[in-house]
Amino acid sequence: MNLIKALFNRLSDSLLSGTPGRLDHATEFNPVASLRLVSEKPVVLPALDAATGRRPIGHAVGQPDSVDDAIRRSQSWFFTRQHAEGYWVAELEADTTLTSEYLMLRRFLDRVDPAREVMAVRYLKSMQLPDGGWPIYYGGPSEISASVKAYFALKLSGVPADEPFMVRAKDRILAMGGVLQANVFTKITLALFDQYDWEGVPHMPVEIMLLPKKFYFSIYAISYWSRAVLIPLLIVFAHRPVCRIPRDQGIDELYPIPREEVRYWKYPPFNKDQAWFTPHNFFVALDFMLKLYDRMPMRALREKALHKAASWMVEHIKGSGGLGAIYPAMANSIMALECLGYKADDPLVVKALREIEDLEVYESVMMDGESVSTVHLQPCSSPIWDTALLTNALIESGVSQDHPS
Repeated sequence: MNLIKALFNRLSDSLLSGTPGRLDHATEFNPVASLRLVSEKPVVLPALDAATGRRPIGHAVGQPDSVDDAIRRSQSWFFTRQHAEGYWVAELEADTTLTSEYLMLRRFLDRVDPAREVMAVRYLKSMQLPDGGWPIYYGGPSEISASVKAYFALKLSGVPADEPFMVRAKDRILAMGGVLQANVFTKITLALFDQYDWEGVPHMPVEIMLLPKKFYFSIYAISYWSRAVLIPLLIVFAHRPVCRIPRDQGIDELYPIPREEVRYWKYPPFNKDQAWFTPHNFFVALDFMLKLYDRMPMRALREKALHKAASWMVEHIKGSGGLGAIYPAMANSIMALECLGYKADDPLVVKALREIEDLEVYESVMMDGESVSTVHLQPCSSPIWDTALLTNALIESGVSQDHPS
């Protein structure tokens, strides 16, 4: 055990060797007086509207100067959007990958909703870049994984591959290296539909659940958010479910070479470093050994690990807001429940799907000169973050801490 720990410590040191050293403590700290951003004039606000629970927009504010006026108008705008219960919440914006994954999830669960699907397809089309791909941040370039997911989700939704915008998407994806250059999570999602080989995905045995807390790595050595994402995924990995789809909805055209000729060890994340022994090469070799074990696992050990993973997941699903209150964990949990044999009408499955649906955002966009309805997903609901951040901003901008809001 000590030898293993020493090896992992050496690997960690080599991985972190390029990071800067610890910063020296400051020898002297001179506190700076806080800035007063606005004048001392009180903010006078109208009462809450009984019907909406919000204040009317457009009431008068003082204008001592342009900056002061801008801050006061911002304050007033936020006050009109405070919910009657006292909190603030707005959409937590994300890229298109969540909406693409949502379309795939509903197909995997055999819960396709035609109306939702049409609106989600419109959203994905509206977010496509002129070069054919999809970005992962506002104003960013096309990104391979987001583009692969969007393309596949559109095909799953019945969009023909010969549509001009789909042809542009395919060409852009191939120009970026094709599906083989996508990230691991994209490849896992594709493997669920037999569009990528499980051998091309790093293996994660569910037996990880049994590692003791004092071991170099355990499931409790990572954050709760990561744990909530990973544990259901371990259950999925143990079962390797596949949702069969028609051949014409597949994405063989996104492979730069014929799929049957792909040698996955040549492509990320398995392509080895040139040096013989590196941390990357070590984990590639470890993955090879784990896959060998997975072909003939110890049944008692696997069943014990699956039971522990399932117990943890089910216990934490029972809380409000979904597992981890974040979409990746919530989506993984509902797939894991399916792997464990839970029926579609089981209360846990119904609850999990409803909490995912609560993350839907409906809006209208202009397409071909007309306004159409779309739907996309936000990763989570953020009333605590929004309220805490906005409360701090309001106080810093001059609003009294005993203000009614």
